[in-house]
This record gives sequence, structure tokens and C-alpha cells, in this order.
Amino acid sequence: MAEIPKGPWRWFWSGDTRTPIYLATNHGGRILVMDFERLGMHGAQPRFQVDKAMRPASELCRFEVGTPSVIGISQAKQDKSVYRHDISTIDHPVARLIERSGQLLDCLTRLIGNDGGHGSPYNAIGYHEARDEALRLMGEIEG
Repeated sequence: MAEIPKGPWRWFWSGDTRTPIYLATNHGGRILVMDFERLGMHGAQPRFQVDKAMRPASELCRFEVGTPSVIGISQAKQDKSVYRHDISTIDHPVARLIERSGQLLDCLTRLIGNDGGHGSPYNAIGYHEARDEALRLMGEIEG
């Protein structure tokens, strides 16, 4: 989880259409977590910090078909095994964290919201399953 900046995070924007909206840490200086850039004439794509530089998601995506080691649209267009460009994921820890946040919230809700009538979440029905699922998801996020 070292590549995921420590929280808290918050969204920043000045309200000026010439400045971007971005997600950054809210302590000790702003460390960019995610921002967006134009994609074509009508779209936008998220960018994530890699080695202190912001990289567009199109350079970090993996694809549903083709060679699993292909990362990014440029490689995909050169690799004939990637015959369509539907992505399976964005290969970055913050993108994986966002992608799995609903599942993590569900695990957290189960861990703290149901003590099974025993006075302790450690005795809760489903506690160990929720804990194990949360640990599995954290492993997937780390990559």
C-alpha cells in the first residue's frame, strides 16, 4: 500500500474552468492522488501519480483480451493478440482502491455493524468471512 498516499484526501477546485479538479492529500503539502485530462474532443480520463509524475489511465490500462502483460493503449495497438480494446482494469493501486471501494465498504459495514448479539464484533456471525474478504481485497489493491 506504499504507493497509495496516506489520507485524508479531498477534492480541490477553484471553480475556474481553466483550472482542473483533482484529488490530493490534505496535509503536509498536496500530494496528487488523481486528476483528469482531456481525451479527444468530448471526453476526459483520470490520471494517477507514478514515480512523481501524473500518467493517464490510457497508459495504465489492461485489456479483457490478449497478452496479459500488455499495459496501455499504445502497447495494445501494437500487439495483435489484443483484438479489441475493452479494458479489464487500470493497473494502479489508487484505481484498484476506487474500483473495490464498494466491496471494502460492505466488509467494513459487516465488521463494525453486526456484533451478532454477543457484544463484540469478533464474535459476530460472518466476522471472519468479512475480515478474510477485506484482506483479499487489500492484497488485490496492492497488486
